[in-house]
Amino acid sequence: MNEDYINDLIEKSLDKTLTQTEKLELEHLCAQDSQVKKRLAEAKEVSLKINDEETPKFRAGFSNRVMRRIQNQKSVSFDELLAQFFPKIVAPAFAAVCLVMVSNMLMASPQADLVDALFALPDESSFSLILF
Repeated sequence: MNEDYINDLIEKSLDKTLTQTEKLELEHLCAQDSQVKKRLAEAKEVSLKINDEETPKFRAGFSNRVMRRIQNQKSVSFDELLAQFFPKIVAPAFAAVCLVMVSNMLMASPQADLVDALFALPDESSFSLILF
């Protein structure tokens, strides 16, 4: 008998999708060949172990508690989210911009205006060099 066909029969027997004729054929193969019987028993054993391991073990009422918590959860508006994350995002960004501006000012020439130095704008003398 074809090995692939026997494997298909064993797989179908685990899924409980055997037709009546396939079931009789598998029983006949098990009666004739001890190797097929052994493979079927091993497959059933492995299947039972897998099914036992995949089933999560939660205390009683777990799904009810989760569903209640989801239903009682309040919806959060955009304004509340903005107020919650504003200090976490805008304050560090503002600090980083301030650091860059101070760094620009320290690297600027002493003759540069304060605003030009803060924003790293070139002074007029460099414009005349570029344009002419």
